Amino acid sequence: MAYVVQKGDTLGKISQKIYGSEGRWNELATLSGIPNPSRIFPGDLIYYTLDESAVTFASAYEGIQRSEEAVKQGDTLATIAKRVYGNPNAWRAIWRENDKIDNPDIIPPGTNVYYVSQGAAAAAVSKLQAEMAKVAQVKTTKGANLTTKASAKGSHAVAKNNVVSSVKLAKVQKISNLLADSQYFSGAKNFGTNEGNRLVVFN
Repeated sequence: MAYVVQKGDTLGKISQKIYGSEGRWNELATLSGIPNPSRIFPGDLIYYTLDESAVTFASAYEGIQRSEEAVKQGDTLATIAKRVYGNPNAWRAIWRENDKIDNPDIIPPGTNVYYVSQGAAAAAVSKLQAEMAKVAQVKTTKGANLTTKASAKGSHAVAKNNVVSSVKLAKVQKISNLLADSQYFSGAKNFGTNEGNRLVVFN
């Protein structure tokens, strides 16, 4: 992937834009074949690796809406760069955005020249990062809600199981009591009592 150097850029600043850290400026210099990292100019191409940390920047940078400037009589890319960037030396940055212009010093009047507005790349990246953070927050909130629901469902299931267990235990206890009574009466064959005028013998 490639980035066009803008006015005020340094490799450290470009690394910050692309990767979110200034520490990879040396990697950019190596990939771009820049012998002196302190000397880069508007319009230079800086190549970078499209890894996970650069995806946000790449998506934002490629989607930037280019601005337009109508060419006036006697204009060159240098005069246009002076007009839109305040620096005639930034003409190469404009040339990179206009493949149909063969000679930067000869441009037909009335032609529309496209360029990336100053600060547009940084603004686009910031906007995309904010949108991604919002999406991440929504996902986190949904995940927390699902966890809470699952926990509540689990607690309800445990409570239900406890009730069922209590009922089963009560039934077992009742059966045990009946068995005990049955054993008691079956063992009392010779035990009797007076009921009215009759002797009742348990067999």
